[in-house]
Amino acid sequence: MAPRPKLSPAQIAEIRARKATDDNLTHAQLAEEYGVNESTISRALSTSPATTQESTAPHNQIHASPLNPRKRFDDQALTELAESIAVEGVLLPLLVRPHRQIASHYEIIAGERRWRAAGKVIESGTQPPDWPMPIRVIDPCDDRKLLELALTENVARKDMTPMEEAEAFAALAREGASPAEIAKTVGMVTRTVQKRLRLINDLHPSVQEALRQGEISVEAGNMLAAYCPAHMQAGTLKEMKAGRFTTTTQLKAALVAQAIPTDIAFFDLSQYQGEYVEDEDNSERRYFADTAQFNKLQTAAIEAKRVELAKTFAWVEVVPKGHPFYEWKYDKAAADPECGAVIEVEYSGKVKIHTALVLRKEHRRSAGSTGTPAPKAPREQEPFTKTHMCHARRRKTEALQQVVSTMPLTAMRLTCLALIGGDSAVHLSAEPHESDDLVLAASVRRKIEEALQPFKKAAKRFGIDHHGVRAEYSKGGLDEVRAWQILAEMEDGEVMTLFSALVAARIGSFNGYNPELGDRPVATAIAASMDMVGNEARLGLGLRPDDLDGIRKDKLIRLIRAAGIDGELTGMTLAELKNYFIAMAPPGYVLPTLRFGNKDAVEALLSKPRHDLGQIDLEDLTKPREVAA
Repeated sequence: MAPRPKLSPAQIAEIRARKATDDNLTHAQLAEEYGVNESTISRALSTSPATTQESTAPHNQIHASPLNPRKRFDDQALTELAESIAVEGVLLPLLVRPHRQIASHYEIIAGERRWRAAGKVIESGTQPPDWPMPIRVIDPCDDRKLLELALTENVARKDMTPMEEAEAFAALAREGASPAEIAKTVGMVTRTVQKRLRLINDLHPSVQEALRQGEISVEAGNMLAAYCPAHMQAGTLKEMKAGRFTTTTQLKAALVAQAIPTDIAFFDLSQYQGEYVEDEDNSERRYFADTAQFNKLQTAAIEAKRVELAKTFAWVEVVPKGHPFYEWKYDKAAADPECGAVIEVEYSGKVKIHTALVLRKEHRRSAGSTGTPAPKAPREQEPFTKTHMCHARRRKTEALQQVVSTMPLTAMRLTCLALIGGDSAVHLSAEPHESDDLVLAASVRRKIEEALQPFKKAAKRFGIDHHGVRAEYSKGGLDEVRAWQILAEMEDGEVMTLFSALVAARIGSFNGYNPELGDRPVATAIAASMDMVGNEARLGLGLRPDDLDGIRKDKLIRLIRAAGIDGELTGMTLAELKNYFIAMAPPGYVLPTLRFGNKDAVEALLSKPRHDLGQIDLEDLTKPREVAA
């Protein structure tokens, strides 16, 4: 039967009667039989159930319900409705139930907007406080039934904001309703209800408030709930308000780039005990919600594989993420007793195993001992000698350098080109990060990923790692000409943003070969110039549980005492001491080892009863340590 937009009064009465006698009759069955959608059936059953009584009640004996899912009422719209009610009265009955605490009074299920508008008429003095209101009483009606009826009316009229819907769905869920049951009640698909519930369960309060105020869209709220950890959402919200993400597509691209897909796990997924994040656009793709647990399991699995391979091969090398593996340097030689294996962690995070390898140079040397190298083919005569070509390029290089030295913004563009892998014409090199220095701030990663969007057509893809960014060198790698054209056409402000992020990805208080307390003088000098020294708490370096890892028990007790914390510490275990320190630490407390300064300055802080960097001369923090002869 073709769908009809409405049900006749006779059909509505028939449906109510059938439902009253057969509670197992579903909305879907009735909708199919009568040729309408499930929402129409829901409204037919809920707006005037079989167990109702129509009458009137004084306005002052009717009360708004705290369970009403609709929380916001436009005052101007209420005033306009009040003007109509003053002339024609309240035409549609209010849906109510007997009040739980006040005898002969009623609680509104649906129609609070009409009741409020009528209240404005009473306030004007044209009607008395006990002005009779038409009502339809639902009895019995528990809280879950009230929510269901109120939701059906408000959702059908599209009177509710997404957050109001989310809060109402959450209240129904607390009453025991499943997402599928809620969806059936309000005529929505289950997936939509699940998304609304996620706005309550997975969004930071500041983001929820922004959604209530209409500062962000419900689509953006869904993206944050799905892909952004709650503790990072407030910071991401600030970036959104500052205009960093102009579309939800950009927002998702930045958030998903930080997520770790399950398909790169090198361990058995049954070992992972955390939650997963489902991809909004690909139901078969999931991400690890607990990145710390993933990293721990991934590291353990790689180490176990290294131990396993070491039983078979003469040597095993682990190439960590962010470090290149040059497969062309090796030959396959399974019969060679000196062959080894490489465990490569690709830029995507995926682990790849290479076995039975020998260095190509060494392999050729051993093969050459039993054979005669082939004679070299005669080289064709070039029209210009190497000397001339080198001279010509040196002259042109001098000309390029002379012009670029007078154009700072062009120099920044050229630096960006080099830092994303275009090294044919721009030679910028830096010491690669060691494994203990593989750090890339999430905010810097997001800036790089957003700024690199225009470059996607200049390379097969870009890989973001702890060094910042590189083009994927396969099938031609980076098209440097196209990349330069894009840089040349970018606005100056966009270039500055990309330049700052790419350089920021390469700065840090790095460990070096033998890490020790404190920072190298230049790292502290840089921090001091940016007003970071002494302001570590404001910069987010306040005490966290993982800050206490690797501190021995006796030193931890001294730190707790130095922080001015009393208690019987010697009888506590190391774990108990850590928990006690976290619970009792003063607000904004920063470990001395997390303060910027050289070794002597940090050691001085460790000996103070209270760590006050304001009492330390910045010159003492930044000057190099004297080295004994």
